Amino acid sequence: MRRWVIVLLIPALLWSGWWWLASGMVVRSVTAALEAQRAQGRIAEVGRLESAGFPLQLRTEVHDLALSDPGTSTGLVLPSLTLSAPTYWPGDATLMLPEDVITVTTPAGPYFLRLTDGRLELKLHPGSALALEAARLRSGNWQINGLSGNLLSAESLSAEITETDAPHNSYRLKLQSTALSPGEPLRAAAQIPTDLPDAFDAFSATLNLSFDAPLDRHALNDAPPRPTAAQLLDLEVAWGDIRITGQADLTFNAEGVPEGTFDMRIEQWKRLIDLAVAAGLAQQTADRARVILQAIANRGDDPETLTLPVRFQGGEMYFGTIQLGPAPHLR
Repeated sequence: MRRWVIVLLIPALLWSGWWWLASGMVVRSVTAALEAQRAQGRIAEVGRLESAGFPLQLRTEVHDLALSDPGTSTGLVLPSLTLSAPTYWPGDATLMLPEDVITVTTPAGPYFLRLTDGRLELKLHPGSALALEAARLRSGNWQINGLSGNLLSAESLSAEITETDAPHNSYRLKLQSTALSPGEPLRAAAQIPTDLPDAFDAFSATLNLSFDAPLDRHALNDAPPRPTAAQLLDLEVAWGDIRITGQADLTFNAEGVPEGTFDMRIEQWKRLIDLAVAAGLAQQTADRARVILQAIANRGDDPETLTLPVRFQGGEMYFGTIQLGPAPHLR
């Protein structure tokens, strides 16, 4: 009997020791990250750090976190954060965001973010490099408020990046928000017509990205990986009678110059220009843009639908054989 007690007791002690060791490492990592911010002249304050979750989870609770950069007049205040992971592998981590107000300070003023069930899920490959397998940001109802009221809200948000099998160092990115709705202050400032619905009918994008190095812990300390290719598999933005879809297949050289094609289709493109003018974004170029884009639209089946096949070659952008100007560089 005593032998069986010893047999069971040794694994229990080893498991307990590992939990306390790993839990302490997480707390020290958070403390070190705050110290690194202070060393760079930023303000980093935390109310308290607590460890919990024994024996099956490593859970670190961060209370009253405040970060700010006096040089840029930016800051972030979170009432709480909860970081948890299975005891057997801390690389499968979940960061639970608070449902209380998150305050973001900018030179333009403060903004207030509220999330329902907001979480960031992180999966890392075992190994010293801690290479990224997947990261997912998810939330239920969310809203961004300013001093003038609600600016933007939606019923859900999903953003994720997932490692793909091929080619090497490639990842798939997906973004989707359901019932994305500009608030009244934003609609008034941008002079959005009342006949446009309260919410977008669709707002999503899917693309593949390839890099010259994996996304791992070295990317945080060394030069970030350089994008080498991008494929926009699907883009859909629909708002009332305005609908934008697109696809792209691009590669990038060492200087970030793109080569390839980008195809976009815009239904009710004139309304899109009207929105830009009302928002103060294109008053000086709107008339010329209408003339040029109308000529392009007339080449298709529907003059209210604009199809833009853009080609990137030799550092230049082309529409068919028409040279549009230098291609933007991805740096």
